[in-house]
Amino acid sequence: MSLLDNSGNVPEKSGLNWGLAKGHTTSGDAYIAIKKGLIEEFPELFPPKLGYATNIPKGGKTNRQNEAVEFIWDDGTIMEGLLEGSQNIEGRSYPKQLCSGPKKYILGKYLRKRMGIEDLDYLITKEDLMKYGRTDVSISLQGEGVYMLDFSVKKNR
Repeated sequence: MSLLDNSGNVPEKSGLNWGLAKGHTTSGDAYIAIKKGLIEEFPELFPPKLGYATNIPKGGKTNRQNEAVEFIWDDGTIMEGLLEGSQNIEGRSYPKQLCSGPKKYILGKYLRKRMGIEDLDYLITKEDLMKYGRTDVSISLQGEGVYMLDFSVKKNR
């Protein structure tokens, strides 16, 4: 899943930089966009939204239409995740982003730490991702509601 937008850049107030948007965000908030093409190519990866509200544990809102999921990262980090937003694909509602729950900044802080960026209000750019060594996150479904995410880089020796 690309961390870049369709123009090939990191969005300035969404995605990894969501916490920089004015409004109801917190420093460090981040999400990873789920592009329509990924759902069309791998329809089993992200289930359609349930179509009715569910109660999310650990202080989450009750108006979400999917249960919390689990993200297992390549370095062994495990975090609660959410498949949020909605995009219509062939008459069905699918999630449009991955984020952490119950707080959106958990994902942002984690990715920034991996990249060596400590400032939660720093504007992440494509150059930062290139310096880190990748501009995407690999994802696979391990079982119902359990996703493996890979943001690892191979270091030159």
